[in-house]
Amino acid sequence: MFSIGFHEFGHFMWARRFGMRVPQFMVGFGPTVWSRRRGETEYGVKAIPLGGYIRIVGMIPPAEEGESKRATRMRKFIAEVRGQALNDIRPGDENRVFYGKPWWQRVIVMFAGPFHNLVLAVVFFAIVLTAVGTNVYTTRLSSVPACVLPAGAATAADKNACDEQRQSVRPKPVGQHEGQPGTQDDGTKTGSEFSALRGWRSAVHRGLSKSRG
Repeated sequence: MFSIGFHEFGHFMWARRFGMRVPQFMVGFGPTVWSRRRGETEYGVKAIPLGGYIRIVGMIPPAEEGESKRATRMRKFIAEVRGQALNDIRPGDENRVFYGKPWWQRVIVMFAGPFHNLVLAVVFFAIVLTAVGTNVYTTRLSSVPACVLPAGAATAADKNACDEQRQSVRPKPVGQHEGQPGTQDDGTKTGSEFSALRGWRSAVHRGLSKSRG
C-alpha cells in the first residue's frame, strides 16, 4: 500500500506543481472504503490494494479535425473515454488541463511515478545493506575446537569426551616406547628392573675388589 501511494504521489506532486487540476487521488481499485475531500482533490482508499490512480483533468485531448469518423469498436471505446474525460473540464480549466501543458511537463508527470519507485528501491536496499548487512565469506576460522575425536572413538558420544580422552593418555619419557621391558606404561621402573640393576652393581663391585687384590 505504501509503495502504491508513493508511486501515485509522484504523479500527483508534479501535476499540482505544474498547475494541473487533480480531482482524485486513490490507492486501490473497486469499491471505496474511505475517502476525504481536501480542497479540489478527493483522497481515498479502495477495497482491492492492487494498484492506484490519480485523475488529472484533460488526460485525453479532444478529437482532432480531420480525424476519421468511421465507426469501429476501438474508435467507439476511445470516444466514450474521451467524452468522460472532457466532462471533468469545468469553466476556467482551460489552462489546467493535461493536454494543454508543454510536452516536457507532461513527460515529467508521467515519469515521476516510476522514478519514485526507483528511489524507494534504493532506500530499501541501503537500509538492508547498512543496517542488516550481508554474509561475508572468509578463510579465517572463528573458533578452534579444544580436541578432535575420531568418529569411531568409544567416548565420542559422551558428554565430557574431551576430558576423558585427556585422562586416558599418559605421558611417556623421551625415547621410551610402548611395551619396552623394564618399564610400565607411565614410564616408572618395575621391580624386576631394580633387581637387575642391583645385580649389575654387585658384579662391578666384585670385579673392582679382585683387581685391587
